[in-house]
Amino acid sequence: MKRLVSIGIKGLASLVLLYAILGLGYNMSFGRVLLITVVLGTISYIIGDLVLLPWSNNVVATAVDLGIAFAVIWGLNAYSLNYHTLLLYYSSLIGSLAIAAFEYFYHLYLLKAFIHEKQTYYYPPSRTRFQMESSEELHPEINKNENRNTEKE
Repeated sequence: MKRLVSIGIKGLASLVLLYAILGLGYNMSFGRVLLITVVLGTISYIIGDLVLLPWSNNVVATAVDLGIAFAVIWGLNAYSLNYHTLLLYYSSLIGSLAIAAFEYFYHLYLLKAFIHEKQTYYYPPSRTRFQMESSEELHPEINKNENRNTEKE
């Protein structure tokens, strides 16, 4: 149930961000924005959130999500914005930066809700646990010989 809620949060926030940037800013249709959101959400959730985030840190997962978002937005817009490469570049860049900013905070939520919850901490036994025996004699054989010599005299 928690996974479905997290996927819903990601999908809804991505749809709102991408529609605000691509739909309202670059006059893209809602159907195209919805397609980009579904494809981007599926790929980035599998690669960035399920595979990469548990094995690395938030910054690496966010950087990978930035690259995935840029590639997906560019790839799904390339055939709709013919001969407008600068417009395509800026729409992809701004959309992917907004998604990456959201993903940073979304990864913090995932780390708190899922990854740190399951983690059990294993502390290996320390190899530096030395025991020390203390006594009055530091060199017992030397002291015994000295005591014998003084007793004979």
